[in-house]
Amino acid sequence: MPSATVRSLDFGVPQWRLPSLFGRLWLELARTDVLVVLPGPRAVTWILPQCAAWRAVSRGEVHVIAVGGWLARLAQTSAAARRNLQLCDGIYVQSHQMAKDFAAMGLRNAQYFPNARRFDSVRKPVLAEARPLRAVFLSRVIPAKGVEVAVHSVLAANRSRPGCCTLDVYGPVGTEDHEWFASLERGFGSSVRYRGVVPLVDAQRTLREYDVLVFPTTYAGEGFAGVIVEAMIAGLTILTSDWLSNAEVVDHGRNGFVLPAKDADAFAAKLLQLDLDRQLLLRLQQQAAQDACNYHPDAVMPILLDRIGCREQKLRALR
Repeated sequence: MPSATVRSLDFGVPQWRLPSLFGRLWLELARTDVLVVLPGPRAVTWILPQCAAWRAVSRGEVHVIAVGGWLARLAQTSAAARRNLQLCDGIYVQSHQMAKDFAAMGLRNAQYFPNARRFDSVRKPVLAEARPLRAVFLSRVIPAKGVEVAVHSVLAANRSRPGCCTLDVYGPVGTEDHEWFASLERGFGSSVRYRGVVPLVDAQRTLREYDVLVFPTTYAGEGFAGVIVEAMIAGLTILTSDWLSNAEVVDHGRNGFVLPAKDADAFAAKLLQLDLDRQLLLRLQQQAAQDACNYHPDAVMPILLDRIGCREQKLRALR
């Protein structure tokens, strides 16, 4: 199989600099056969039309990887975005539901492409000894990610059974949310701690210190949250909200529980159940660790790589 040269171009610059990068983009496209784009909302407006135009005048391929769940909603409101996405050879989205959403708009080139994380091995969970259940929240610390629900669920569980569980909160606090979080933090008590920010490279090592991920997100832009994959690799049971595509990843009763969004009492009830039934906790952890293998790049990347080159193959077949 012939070797390939991979080049990258980063458009994460101030908007006023974007036009100056278009010339460089077209120089790169002149020596490119396949273009893989990971756009943000701004790039869909500025960059994707350039990519679509290049595809129209070349035999090249354009593959768009949608990170998060925002692209389908943007396409629903923007006819220009839909036109440019329709011209692409593939749109790769993080859930089956998002693929259905694109199909409903007439964009049938959407392909399921779940979030992936590289890892050498998954944690092998062991039965937790008689100690408080160790819960963790790791994400951006903003109201929509559900940290307040996570905190209140642990506090409620400890009111029902004193000392049954603890919660450590990790993540950057949103600039506009410092006052809100400071007020929340004053009610933490002894069972909840804020532990600061964890670099992505340290996420799996950090999560291995815990038993349960509590992730009650209601974030509008949620796709397939990477922290769920990180927690599976670390062998944690997942407690998450019934929100967008979470139930595609967390199989209720098998590798965790999918619970009503914003319902701290429902999360508290599961924490109490897992504290009492450590065998159930272990079974869920073992299944989560096993399921993590579905999200290794070796399992995920063939979805994209097997489609690259398909357009050229079709052109050769028509000659």
